[in-house]
Amino acid sequence: MVHALLPQAGPGLSRLGSVFGFLGPVPLSLAVDYLLFVFLAALGVIQLASATARLRGLYIFATPALGKVSGLLLVLIGYARFFLATDRNARGLEGFQQAVLFSAASLGAVLFTLALSSLLRHRDLVPKGGQAGGLSSLANMTFYQAFLRSGRRGG
Repeated sequence: MVHALLPQAGPGLSRLGSVFGFLGPVPLSLAVDYLLFVFLAALGVIQLASATARLRGLYIFATPALGKVSGLLLVLIGYARFFLATDRNARGLEGFQQAVLFSAASLGAVLFTLALSSLLRHRDLVPKGGQAGGLSSLANMTFYQAFLRSGRRGG
């Protein structure tokens, strides 16, 4: 009986469940829109937070002011693209599916930030000796530099 309530594959529906079997049938366009929405919003929040905390090792943009403005724009663009593009008051993604897609997009935003900021800032930031570990180390070095440094110290 419950199986009859699930959306069936047909025009406009793709079985994302064939790739991720535990997700079940999901409208592919809605899943992609949701992934993009969460990715942009998470990327914007990370840039806002790193600019506010002056964690230069996480900057994608050149200055804290540009990081704050761009972060806010990324969040607004993500929301506008998802909610204003079409009617979202329809059945589509279930709670578990949203949780999986949210986690994947958020993790993607974090990894994207770490990789891109390390590529963009590796020449701007030169680690100094005697720096504290943890998140505060990203104030003066990139994630990649911090990762290499922690490997040299043996953990």
